[in-house]
Amino acid sequence: MGLHPRAIMTFLLLVLELTRRGYKLIISTHSTVVLDLVWALRHIHECGGTEADVRKLLDLGSTPTPREIAMSAIDKEYTGVFS
Repeated sequence: MGLHPRAIMTFLLLVLELTRRGYKLIISTHSTVVLDLVWALRHIHECGGTEADVRKLLDLGSTPTPREIAMSAIDKEYTGVFS
């Protein structure tokens, strides 16, 4: 918490890039932005959304790397533990 919204988004893009590369991550946060992103990615996956939907959500361009990140983000499984 306390990061500028754009800094949070930059961090989340880094997380998505690391997961695209095969890393498994655990994030501990109180940020609702992270939870909102996980919810949105799950929703896009469940509704048959495309990488274009993810790029639009994340305000990414259509060059190869953002497309790869978006495609990978749809295919990942996200879980949350709330306490």
